[in-house]
Amino acid sequence: MTKIYISSTYNDLIEHRQQVYGILRKMRYDVMAMEDYVATDKRPLDKCLADVASCDVYVGIFAWRYGYVPPGQERSITELEYRQAGQSGLERLIFLLDEDAPWPRSQMEKGAGGKKIEALRAELATEHTVQFFKSPEELAGQVAASVGKWAQAQLDADIDSLRARRDQADRERREMRERQRVVNLRPLDVTHFKDRLREIQALCDHLADASVRLVSVVGRGGMGKTALVSKVLADLERRVETSEVSETSEVWQADGILYLSARSTGLGLERIYADVGRMLGEPAASKLAARWAGDTPLAAKVEYLLETMQDGLYLILLDNLEEEMAKDGAIAEEGLRLFVERCLTQPGGARLVVTSREEVQLTGDALRGARSIPLREGLPEDEAVALLRDLDPQGTLGLRDAPEDDLRRAIQLTRGIPRALEILAGILHQDPTASLPKLLADEATFGAEVVEQLVAEGYRRLEEAERRITEALAVFDRPVDETAIAYLLHPWFPGLDVRAGLRRLVSGYFVSASRVTG
Repeated sequence: MTKIYISSTYNDLIEHRQQVYGILRKMRYDVMAMEDYVATDKRPLDKCLADVASCDVYVGIFAWRYGYVPPGQERSITELEYRQAGQSGLERLIFLLDEDAPWPRSQMEKGAGGKKIEALRAELATEHTVQFFKSPEELAGQVAASVGKWAQAQLDADIDSLRARRDQADRERREMRERQRVVNLRPLDVTHFKDRLREIQALCDHLADASVRLVSVVGRGGMGKTALVSKVLADLERRVETSEVSETSEVWQADGILYLSARSTGLGLERIYADVGRMLGEPAASKLAARWAGDTPLAAKVEYLLETMQDGLYLILLDNLEEEMAKDGAIAEEGLRLFVERCLTQPGGARLVVTSREEVQLTGDALRGARSIPLREGLPEDEAVALLRDLDPQGTLGLRDAPEDDLRRAIQLTRGIPRALEILAGILHQDPTASLPKLLADEATFGAEVVEQLVAEGYRRLEEAERRITEALAVFDRPVDETAIAYLLHPWFPGLDVRAGLRRLVSGYFVSASRVTG
């Protein structure tokens, strides 16, 4: 149900609020107003701002009073609610008392408050298409019409979005049927990728070297291993030429790219067999399926798979390989282990790109064809500062326009680890009372295991609904559609808006969403 927040000063607009509240309730909206707190203008700031952030529409009603200024603040609670609505991305509908409307002088603030309300009204009239009212009845009619118009626009937009998603899915299905050069989705979006120029160069050099059969990018969680590999493979996928790979390199003529991840597709030999079949098409796909179903040893199946690919060049990503490794660093599944070992010793065909928190243990001849790129440090300060600003494109989190010293202090505390920077931005997005200076003041939030500690801090600040959704995702332990999450949670939390919760978690960088399913 759409939630609407009514904001105004208290004593001077009681009847106006009542009229607006009543008509919106008749329209079956979930309405919040200051009467839901206490019968005074001195309502709890943190609660008000959190409630504003939880709504879909903000209705601001302004007469000639500036309103109550909470202790420690320079702005009135009414103005803070207005600005919180903007920061949270709500639709803001603004209504101003007409200057010619009769109004008691006792309800017209003077002095500093009078100047502030005049300045705020001027700003509102400049920044928004405002409506002017002279009576409670006129105001109620204006609000009802505006909310109805907004709701219709939202419905139209939702319909257009569904059509666009359907059309996009249809296009992608057609493309997948017509060509299978790229199989599965890249595991990570690289919109905000920064720097790592030395590591990109090393990865590209290794991929362009025919003697290198496997390249591992190794580092602790959050360092950007998957992002680095996704950036390079995305360029190769689109055949976008970069300075890092010579345009004459055979890598540009790769016949296929296969994305596999322990956290989504799985990394087993059976999955590799099936996806290579999709990549090669018929008749190879049917032959591979028959060979897999046959009663032959795994080693023979691996040999047949590599022979099938030997006349082309295929790049295969094994993301998060550490999840398939035993304590000694060896690959646990026999089929996958045989596949990796034979790729390293058999020329032509498949080249492997691995991301892992631990080095995969190789022996003998396999070592000659393997290269490793360690990611031990976070981003350089300048690139990390640029990433923080990029994570706040609208300037609503206080990062885009933050003082340089504050951003550099944040980089020092997070050690420039990309995932830690994303979570920091996510905390600011989720918690309307948080700010960068406040977070920096509490250095206990940042510790030796900074990614894990920031994740815990971010989780602590999540709303109850978002917590339940993250717990459901942990149960599945792999990407799932929102309907699966809703189905799992429904017996205990009926009516939970899973889509809205997921949208907030994605925009707060706590989870990622598939480019196909949204």
